[in-house]
Amino acid sequence: MAENNTSNKKSRYWSFVIYPESLPENWKDLLTDTHIKLCVSPLHDKDINPTGELKKPHYHVLLVFDGPTTYNRVNSISQLLNGTICQVVSNVGGLYRYFTHKDNPEKAQYKECDILSFNGFNIIDYDILSNSDYFLIRDNIFSIIYQENIIEYSCLIDFLRKHQDVYFYEYDFACKNSYLFDKYLTSRRFVYMQGLSNKTENEKVFSFDLDKRLKEK
Repeated sequence: MAENNTSNKKSRYWSFVIYPESLPENWKDLLTDTHIKLCVSPLHDKDINPTGELKKPHYHVLLVFDGPTTYNRVNSISQLLNGTICQVVSNVGGLYRYFTHKDNPEKAQYKECDILSFNGFNIIDYDILSNSDYFLIRDNIFSIIYQENIIEYSCLIDFLRKHQDVYFYEYDFACKNSYLFDKYLTSRRFVYMQGLSNKTENEKVFSFDLDKRLKEK
């Protein structure tokens, strides 16, 4: 994720750690004023040392520059927040996932919705997901549509947006694939309205609810 650096090293991706008690009151404004794409992890206040003691509460900061940037440039930003020595990030997706300990179930888990983004940072731009991840996300959305009896694209987006803490990637995927899901929902309405599906007992219950909702539209 991050590797040791020297003052003459350059990279587009850097990170450092900040501590709540050392932060200026306007630290978020200071980060915004850098005009650099960056994100800040949830507060890590449940991490445990190997000795079993609680680690000092802290945030991880990830910065993404438009081009290779020197240690001294990044360190000046860390100093604004009384942060630690900066480190080069070799794997943006890996560090981002570490923000929530997503790949470390033995560690304290944090919510992805608590990650703060500044100046247009969006982790989706860095393609941290595999093809199998995207397949699972798409399948999850189809399951949500069925389980929640969703018949309108707007209702799907409203649901995913409301539950971004659980469906962060599903929300983004649905927004970027509006044609797919809108066509699917349109076809789904047509099938049930025309009675073209071979219904199981569960589907009969679902169809009854769907017919009722369509009549109320």
